[in-house]
Amino acid sequence: MTKQSAFMVGNARKADMKIYKGSRMSKENNEGRGKSKAGLIVLLLLLLVVLGGVAAGAVMVATNTDTDFLFSVVVDKNYRVLGKLADRDQWAASVYQTEKDTAASEETVPTETPTAGENEGYVMQSDSDAELTASEAAELAESLPEAMPPAAAVTRLSEQEMQELLKSSAVDDTFWEGCPDRIVELLTPNPYSRPQYALTAVNDIVIHYVGNQGSTAKENRDYFESLASSGDRSASSHFIIGLDGEIIQCVPLSEVAYASKGRNYDTISIEVCHPDEAGKFSDATYESVIKLTAWLCRTFRIGPDAVIRHYDVTGKECPKYYVDHEDAWNQLLLDVRTEYDKITA
Repeated sequence: MTKQSAFMVGNARKADMKIYKGSRMSKENNEGRGKSKAGLIVLLLLLLVVLGGVAAGAVMVATNTDTDFLFSVVVDKNYRVLGKLADRDQWAASVYQTEKDTAASEETVPTETPTAGENEGYVMQSDSDAELTASEAAELAESLPEAMPPAAAVTRLSEQEMQELLKSSAVDDTFWEGCPDRIVELLTPNPYSRPQYALTAVNDIVIHYVGNQGSTAKENRDYFESLASSGDRSASSHFIIGLDGEIIQCVPLSEVAYASKGRNYDTISIEVCHPDEAGKFSDATYESVIKLTAWLCRTFRIGPDAVIRHYDVTGKECPKYYVDHEDAWNQLLLDVRTEYDKITA
C-alpha cells in the first residue's frame, strides 16, 4: 500500500476547518510523480507562510490507491489530526457536532427555526425561556387571567372502561346526552382521512384552527372527504366547529383522526374555523369550543386540565391566535374549567 500526501492551506469554515477531497491516483502515477509534486507543494506552503501565515487551518488529503476507498484526514489550525472522514455527509455531521459542543461549552443554546413545511414534528424553542426583567415579569403577570385553583381530583377510567366507553360512543345514543348539538357527517372510510384505526385512549383534547380564513365547517369537512380520492395528504379531525358555532362530527370517537402527529392514538381533535388571518374565534364559535371541550372532558373523565393546543404537541403555530396570545389561551382554559364545573355540579 502506498500513500500520496499533500497539504493545502486556506481559510477554514465555521469550526476553523475546511475539507477538500483529492482525486484517486494510481500506483504508477504515485511512483512517477510523488517526489516532484510533494516538493512543489512544500515550497508553495513555505511561500504562503512567509507572505501571510497560516490564516486558519489546513487539511491533509491522503489517497489509499490499493482500494476504491478515498478518505481524508482532517487537521485543525494547530495541525492536530481530528480524524478520517469517508464522505462529505460525515464531514458535515462532524462540523455540526463540533459547533454544538462549542455552544454547549459556552452555555449557549442555538435556536433553530424550521423552514416552511417542516413544522410537523418539530417542537420550537419558546421565547418564554428567556429571563425577564422585573418590570417585564410584572407586566406579564398583569396580562394573565387570575390563577386557576387546582382542579378537583379526577378518577380516571381503567383501560377496559375507556375502551368500553369509546365503543359505546358509536352505538349507544345515550352516550351523547348533554353534548352540544352536532351534525353527524362521518367521512367515508379511506386511508387518508378515516383509516378506521381504533383510538386506544382519550388523554387530552387538542384544539386546532383550520388555517383557512373564512372557510366554513362544511367546506373543511368536504376537504377531508376529498382526500379519499386525491390522496394529497393525510388529515382529518373528530369535530369541526364553524363560524356560526355549528359543530360537525367527521370521525367516530372510537377511531383515530389524523390531526395531531404523534398523539393521534390517544387524543380527540377539534378543528375550529376563524373569520380572518389572525385566527381568533368568533363569539359563537368560541362558545361552542368551550361547551364541546368541557363535555368531552367530563364524559371521558379526564378533567378540565386535559386541554392542549396543536402547538403543545408539535410546535406548529396552531391555533395561531391562541399561540400568539398566551393570555387568550389561558382565558379559554379558565372558561373550559368554569363550564366543566357547571355541568358536573
